[in-house]
Amino acid sequence: MQEAEIQGIDEIEMAKQKFTDFSKESIAVYVIQPLQSAKIFFDFRDLQDKFYYYEHFAIRIDSRDDPKKEFRVLTLPEYFSKANSQQSNKVKLTNKRELLEIRLFNYKKAPVEFRVQLELYHGLFLPFFKDLKGKVTIQFYSANRQKFGTDRTYAVLISED
Repeated sequence: MQEAEIQGIDEIEMAKQKFTDFSKESIAVYVIQPLQSAKIFFDFRDLQDKFYYYEHFAIRIDSRDDPKKEFRVLTLPEYFSKANSQQSNKVKLTNKRELLEIRLFNYKKAPVEFRVQLELYHGLFLPFFKDLKGKVTIQFYSANRQKFGTDRTYAVLISED
């Protein structure tokens, strides 16, 4: 009996240790080169039914264009906002249990660093943390013919029309 209790305590301590090992320095940093795009995929199709986006976890993307500066949080599209994720008359406004995609494009002349995080809102949701593992995929795209200052460039046109 005592051995089982000690084993349980060890497992709890190990879980605490694993949880506290996550720091801002341990988060992977990716680089988008000039005129390059990054597609970030979030596969939330098989999350548990009672595990909701913006109630239990959220997406956070940080970026910086100078390695000497601090990261700043990017504003996500309206689809990922808190207001769009809360219940309205007990009906979710949008379903986040899908394969979601966010695209980043570097229109600057210097590389831009970014990092992607899935944040848990409370330690009570720690058992769900394992469900978030492997849910993010990042792919990089660039044109074969691109060169600043020449006619060999491409651009993404963004329009509200």
